[in-house]
Amino acid sequence: MARIYSLNENHNCDFGVDFFNGAAAVPNRDLKTINRFVLAGYTVVLDYDELQLWDYLNKEELVKLADFLRIDSTDLTKVEIVAAIENRIANDMAMNISDVEILADINGGTIVAPVYLDAAAVIAALPKTVECTYASDEKIDLEVTWNDTDAYEVASGSYTFTGTIIPKLPFGNANALEATVEVVIGTVNITGVETLANIDGGTIAAPTYADAAAVIAALPAKVNGTFGETGTVEADVTWVDTDLYDAGVAGDYTFTGTLTLPAGYTNTDGLVATVEVVLLAE
Repeated sequence: MARIYSLNENHNCDFGVDFFNGAAAVPNRDLKTINRFVLAGYTVVLDYDELQLWDYLNKEELVKLADFLRIDSTDLTKVEIVAAIENRIANDMAMNISDVEILADINGGTIVAPVYLDAAAVIAALPKTVECTYASDEKIDLEVTWNDTDAYEVASGSYTFTGTIIPKLPFGNANALEATVEVVIGTVNITGVETLANIDGGTIAAPTYADAAAVIAALPAKVNGTFGETGTVEADVTWVDTDLYDAGVAGDYTFTGTLTLPAGYTNTDGLVATVEVVLLAE
């Protein structure tokens, strides 16, 4: 909310908004109404969720409260006296919070199916208030404004969002405590590797490949790992001669490929690619 103060401290209504001794509250998001008040010369104080108790007092009552708090209110307007009172309470009399609740990690999905496409989407889903502790073990919910601390992106990892606590009098935050929450984007684990067709190695009289190095040079540099029902991801592959290829001996020779997956993908089962080079006798 935004608090609006009229130049007329006895004002009770304007632009369809009710005033109490010259003070009113309007939602921060109602920029049209706020701008109308600003253009009309009203004083606007943003980020207060409601009028405070002293906002309802008239000038004479405010002066008495200011005197009680040892504030010189001579020649001050209502809004100036209110600001002085709140400054005194915040600095000298506030009940400072001593702890902020620990928020559970948020599941951000995976790089293939992220829950949040950008930081703005994350912030929109985060809680608008957090529970804070004051005194011995008393609790109060205070508003919080979130910031993207770790430059969130749709990539596997944990991303911290930091929340600035907005105290509501008579509560203060002298130790500048903050709220934090982690948004975790998980990895995708492959569950299979594409099946490669056998390779014609010719015959021992006319082999297509003279040795294992020639075979490996001809093998694909990338293969697809698979996940889910239809998901695929392209992986680099490093081939080795598993069966000791011999161009002079007919047979089926297996070559095995170790996968190197891009960031965000895992291969916890150690899956490999395989291909058969078929060398005929004639």
